[in-house]
Amino acid sequence: MIIWEIHPDGSDDRNSSQYLQIAGIKTESYHLGRIEQVRADVGVVVYHAHNPVGSELASVARLKESNPSTPFIVTVPFLVKGLGVWALRARMWNCVVLLQDVNYFHECVKMLMSFRNQEYSPPRKLLASRSSAANAMTRQRLLATHRAVEVIAERYSQKITVEEVATLCGMDVTRFARVFKKEHGVTLRDYIKKMRLGHARYLLQETDGSIQSIAFDVGYEEIALFNRIFKGELGVTPSEYRVQKR
Repeated sequence: MIIWEIHPDGSDDRNSSQYLQIAGIKTESYHLGRIEQVRADVGVVVYHAHNPVGSELASVARLKESNPSTPFIVTVPFLVKGLGVWALRARMWNCVVLLQDVNYFHECVKMLMSFRNQEYSPPRKLLASRSSAANAMTRQRLLATHRAVEVIAERYSQKITVEEVATLCGMDVTRFARVFKKEHGVTLRDYIKKMRLGHARYLLQETDGSIQSIAFDVGYEEIALFNRIFKGELGVTPSEYRVQKR
């Protein structure tokens, strides 16, 4: 069986496709508007959402509704409030922020392909229970700091202090810092930075906003600081990144 990668109409599929280079798994790439029915030899559909709101998600939800027996994984460039609820209602297998969870994404894809390659197509009831179990495991894994993650998703462009989120999680600052890093692999500061840069990358690729306005939109009041952090993480300036990705 193969994987179908589906992209929004008119998008450049090269950027997101790099994350699905899994040894031994064949992929085919299409744009959303050209797909109505998923072939029988497709084990998993991966939809790379560029703008995880509104009509784009409605379109992929309709495609899933037309193909209920095929598991769908949706990848997004950044978190949006309510996205998890939408994914459950639309019966998506999972919804993953690629920039933060590439390894988890690979695990989900390989697990689903293992099911399908054994000529075992999980019935809808089992798909729903497996999805619920996966989400429950994720919630359990993040239980101690889930409120911090929710606050960051909603307010990453604003000032967030470790004292504030530690209090929300019912911990002192020292314990919170230790638990957060254990659960997420990075410090709170680095987690917020990844969120901001993930959204900045999306805005640089998909909008014509100025570098200064994008810097401000993702939480950096000084463009010089934004440029320095962006280049330090990605090796190029925001302007250079925009040119490369267009």
